[in-house]
Amino acid sequence: MEEDDDDVLELTQMLQDDGRNDPDEPDPWRDEPAFGGMADPEPVFHDPDPEPPPPPPRPAVKRPAPAFDDFDDDEPPPPRPRIRQSDLDNGLISRRVAEESSHHFTHLARQLGDDLSIGPMPVGVRTVEEVVRELLKPLLKEWLDENLPTIVERLVQQEIDRMIRRSQKF
Repeated sequence: MEEDDDDVLELTQMLQDDGRNDPDEPDPWRDEPAFGGMADPEPVFHDPDPEPPPPPPRPAVKRPAPAFDDFDDDEPPPPRPRIRQSDLDNGLISRRVAEESSHHFTHLARQLGDDLSIGPMPVGVRTVEEVVRELLKPLLKEWLDENLPTIVERLVQQEIDRMIRRSQKF
């Protein structure tokens, strides 16, 4: 530790021994006034005219919310934007693969709708995620029944061991 202090002291001494930082020698940058001998004038601060206070905000005009009677049900929805063939070609899958996949998912949904163990399922009402969730629920329950006690026992034992190690350190 003392060697580090000596090194810093030696570096400081080297700077003072350099000759460029002699305190008795005048500094040309500090001693010459800027712009031909004229000293900088003292800055004069003027109080700016106070700005007039801002006008008060306008009160918000409350418009009544449209009633459901205001909507016209007889109007057809706006037309969908046309999809260009080049937009379809830029997808991750081809149109043929998308149609085949859609067909298979529709077939799966119909088959699951006919299966009475899952219950009646109108086509188009449930998503694939919901169907998968229902199918995986019994499998997950079975796995948890077999493995959860072992997992909990192992985690509790690890925490107890950790607490014992901490208490032994103190």
